[in-house]
Amino acid sequence: MPPDLLAIAERAGRYTLFAIEALVLGLVLFLLRWQGIGAEQIGLPLQRWGQDLLLGCGAGLVWIGLVAASFYGVARAWGVPKTSYYQEGSVTFWILIALFGAFVEEFWRAFCLLALARIGHSTVFSVMLTSVAFAAAHMPKRAGGAVASGIFGLVAASLYLWRGNLVTPCSAHLIANLGMIYWARNARPAR
Repeated sequence: MPPDLLAIAERAGRYTLFAIEALVLGLVLFLLRWQGIGAEQIGLPLQRWGQDLLLGCGAGLVWIGLVAASFYGVARAWGVPKTSYYQEGSVTFWILIALFGAFVEEFWRAFCLLALARIGHSTVFSVMLTSVAFAAAHMPKRAGGAVASGIFGLVAASLYLWRGNLVTPCSAHLIANLGMIYWARNARPAR
């Protein structure tokens, strides 16, 4: 593909992320209403939001540290050049995607966990299924990214079930996304 046409296609692809997230949000809202699941059931009451926000941010920072250490270790050991989808486009664009995406993806996960529990599936099965689906949705990034996304899905689902609200997993997800964007835009390629 000619370089100028490739640049246009990549730019358009980045903007479809908003459309995809909006479509998922609309579908989850429709299904919530259809299933009769209220806002308080999905984890939107914010009684102890300060504690949950701090816990989520801490979990996100730990996740960033683990992922960065593994990426730097792989790059150092195998000489993998660091190139990333996140290097293209404005920082503001990626921050907005990180914010919107973190909320929508955790909202989706909460709905799935509740819906699967309502039809009689075990918590372990529900967490595993949502984590595999989350990993599959992140497969286009690369297989390693999908595995990391699946593991993060387990962590986020556990945070949601433990705290019973969306603040903790959403803040962890947002911090993890922002960390990945920062790392992708600022880390130097392996030599």
